[in-house]
Amino acid sequence: MSRLILLLLSIIASYIAFSPLEIETYGALDASHLPAFGIFTIAIFFNVPNFQKHWRYTVTLTLSVLLVFAVEWLQTLVGRTASWEDSKLGLIGVTLALIGIYIWRHTKASYLKWSYSVTALSVLALFFYPVVQKWYKLSPYAQQAVIQFIDPIFG
Repeated sequence: MSRLILLLLSIIASYIAFSPLEIETYGALDASHLPAFGIFTIAIFFNVPNFQKHWRYTVTLTLSVLLVFAVEWLQTLVGRTASWEDSKLGLIGVTLALIGIYIWRHTKASYLKWSYSVTALSVLALFFYPVVQKWYKLSPYAQQAVIQFIDPIFG
């Protein structure tokens, strides 16, 4: 079941990566490189056979880094532009995913697992906060949603 979920998330991320978008995305595509390549890395890791002790991590790292640069290059073929900043965000996503996989699979310390989870969520929040802020300022729908749904809850 988890492989199916990873496959579906990878298909969605791939569609977004290669669709020639002409709408204002408020920077969401740039920020989405980090979680998208994190998802790709997790999907690769759990589909690579378990080699010797840590070869699975090496193979996953190699394939994920190649994927980051291949996606940036392939985007130029569908009318999008390649960007070094997008590649850096993708590499951060790869790194966070591999660190997380290693921590969750090889440590029994629950405080370390939870501190990694909080750190990873904080990094995602830092990347998406400017996107959400810009979306809120530019979208009348966002302001209306906050008034209707969030204000009654948080007063």
